[in-house]
This record gives sequence, structure tokens and C-alpha cells, in this order.
Amino acid sequence: MSFIFEKYYLYRHIRLDKNEPFYIGIGTKKSTCIYSRAYDKYKRNSIWNRITIKTKYLVEILFESDSYDFIKIKEKEFIKLYGRINNKTGILANLTDGGEGSVEYIPSKESRNKSRLNKIGKKDSPKTLELK
Repeated sequence: MSFIFEKYYLYRHIRLDKNEPFYIGIGTKKSTCIYSRAYDKYKRNSIWNRITIKTKYLVEILFESDSYDFIKIKEKEFIKLYGRINNKTGILANLTDGGEGSVEYIPSKESRNKSRLNKIGKKDSPKTLELK
């Protein structure tokens, strides 16, 4: 029997042209895959994509914890500290105030089927293919 240990982490992306953070996020660190979400370019919002087209960025891991609740609290604190571009309060590409993620969400069979049906006949955009 194999056991996969999970830890949660908070990370930030720092844009190198201005040496300032532009994104705060949460990831799950499993024994088989370390910090993958922090380095992943897939499923990012349009503000994040526009910034990363202009400049390279650095990934910084801020916290690690066994407590997902602790990491969500820290995410909210950092987003509040830096503010968000979309509501004109700061410099982050984040679209929400943070803390609302769901680690243990498993979509129902019906939800998965709706998603699958919605994708039939659609081709991935060149940007999506590049990020895969």
C-alpha cells in the first residue's frame, strides 16, 4: 500500500521587470509532485497571462503547512496586503480575495459528463496547446 502525504503551501509570483509580486496562490504538495501548481502556467487568468507575456517571473514559496485553513488565512492576508488589479486596490492579478479554494472537491459524474459534452467538437486554442 502506498501512502501519499499531502502538505499545503502558499506561493507568490514575482515579476522581474518591477521586482514586485503579481500573484498569490495555494498549492498542494504531494510526495510525488513538489510545488507543481506554483510553476504551472495552465489555467491562469487573463491578467496573469498578460503580465507573463511581458516579463519573466520568479516563484517564491512563502509557507507550508498541514493545515489548509492556515494556508487559506495567509492567502487572504497577502492578497489584502498587496491588493488586486481588477478592483483597483493594488498590484495582484488575483481575481478574488482568496481563501475560497476547495481541496477535497470531487465533481459528480453528472458534472464531469456536462463538462465533457461541452468540449466535444471544440479545438484547443494555440495558447492552451502551448500551456499543456
